[in-house]
Amino acid sequence: MVGSLLRVRYELTSLLGEGPVFSQYAAKDKVMNQDVCVRIANRSFASEPEFRTKLETVVSEWQSLHHGNLQGYQSVDSDESNLFVVSSPNKGTNLIERLNKLAPFSAPVAVSTAIGIAEGLAAIHQSGKVHGDVGAHNVAVTPEGDVQVQGMGLWSTYSAATGAGMAMLPLMAPYLAPEVSEGGMPTQASDVYGLGIILFELLTGRQPYLGDSALATAMRHSSQPTPSVREVNSAVPVVLDEIVKRAMAKNPIERYQTASEMLSDLRILQDALRFGRTLTWPLRPDAKQSPSSVAPKMSAIREQEPERKRPRGGDEYDGDVPVWAKMLVAFLAGLLALMVLGWIVFNLQKPKLVTVPSLERLTLVEAQQRLKELGLELKVSSTVASESIPTDQIIESSPPANQKAYEGSEVNVKVSAGSKFVEVPDVRGLTLDKAKLMLGSVRLEADDEVKEVSSRDVEEGMVIGTEPEWGSRVERGTRVRLTVSVGRKRPNDESRDVGEKLLYTLKITVSGVTSAVILRVDISDDLGTRTIHESTQEPDAELELPAEGFGKKVTFQIYYDGELVKTVTQGNADGRRIE
Repeated sequence: MVGSLLRVRYELTSLLGEGPVFSQYAAKDKVMNQDVCVRIANRSFASEPEFRTKLETVVSEWQSLHHGNLQGYQSVDSDESNLFVVSSPNKGTNLIERLNKLAPFSAPVAVSTAIGIAEGLAAIHQSGKVHGDVGAHNVAVTPEGDVQVQGMGLWSTYSAATGAGMAMLPLMAPYLAPEVSEGGMPTQASDVYGLGIILFELLTGRQPYLGDSALATAMRHSSQPTPSVREVNSAVPVVLDEIVKRAMAKNPIERYQTASEMLSDLRILQDALRFGRTLTWPLRPDAKQSPSSVAPKMSAIREQEPERKRPRGGDEYDGDVPVWAKMLVAFLAGLLALMVLGWIVFNLQKPKLVTVPSLERLTLVEAQQRLKELGLELKVSSTVASESIPTDQIIESSPPANQKAYEGSEVNVKVSAGSKFVEVPDVRGLTLDKAKLMLGSVRLEADDEVKEVSSRDVEEGMVIGTEPEWGSRVERGTRVRLTVSVGRKRPNDESRDVGEKLLYTLKITVSGVTSAVILRVDISDDLGTRTIHESTQEPDAELELPAEGFGKKVTFQIYYDGELVKTVTQGNADGRRIE
């Protein structure tokens, strides 16, 4: 779709990435002359009215939130079968791509990136909102290290389209907090959990919980213990390891409750790394810490826990229940939760279904009133020429008549612009400017080249005629050449004598053509050159044309469709004197 122009406004310049629900494009807003990002929804999801309605609600709720580390939303729009979201332009490349190419990163780089993400999330949390889908797939980073958090709130639209939640699960599962995988709604603490997973990836180059499927990966967040970054990368400072553990705590109460809390610890650590200071954990005396946390120096290595004794038979026990049995129960519970993840986690109350009425041949006002009565909104998707349907009447609608749609959704209509043909108006006797305005009112264009002729009867500056002739039926947009009077004499003819006035009769037979032509006759005499006749004539038509000429010699020029076909010169002996 690169190169396409959506809504005659957004030119798609490059593909940024394709996902299960949206494809992202860099685009140019031709109206505002600025760069934007356009997310085009998968057509199978965009065709569901509830999905569009929910998407519009999400964008409306998030439009007012602006921060340098967030990709802000601008609008939701559609073009034919494309439903898309317009937002501020992308900054940098997707973090998944950088992780695949460059990870693991050094502690300073990883901390700096995490701070950029946390700053964006802090702005979200301070506004009372929840991102809901924090993961590397929703983060972009520039080569200079600037961070942009994307996709805020879009998680809530996935339940509005059949299969969208399950399509997104492979991307979301590596970052879902245990309570969300088990059926809870996203919270600010679950956003922090997603940031903890990202920080783990930055420092180790891999995800902490890996399964053979998205379902298995989601289950391991609940069933496996929180891993240590230092067990994978011993170069990671102990305090940074503790920050990651707290962000990834299984119990949401033991985590940082907001991104601002985690951001505070990350900034303290960043300063220590920059100036070589030694830190102890916890960094702030009043900060909560997980039960497994200790209070080491930044350079200390965590002591290993003593190995527990195993009972005979090789099975591990936790109290009176084998560990494997507890894991099996947790797995089955999680499996049940994830099977209904699309509607348990993201389920919203659905609006009432109504039947779309027939709108064809109704005027815009009539159609709008009928849809309003049903709780639907009218949107003009396009205006097209029609030879059979009058101007401003509906040609067709989408969804079509008798199809179900949810209250509050839009019905896109195609409206008639009337016939593509129009009659050339009679602009004789008007000034040049007024004639151009009248032509524009019926969507005809005045040719830049104006024909000037002398005339005894028409005042200088007034329009004498048009090419094509007034009354002719032409396509809208046709260029019309105006003929304007320069008066009886041209300025350079002031000293020239004008001969006597004579009446000539010109007999014309339209020959040598097989179809109708525009016949034009010009006369040249002592007054100059002017058009004396212009009409549409069929082949073999005969007509007698009277004409007044001044002087001893008069020349007639005959044109078919603007092409000179004959010249006739007559003198005094051929004309009859007019007193």
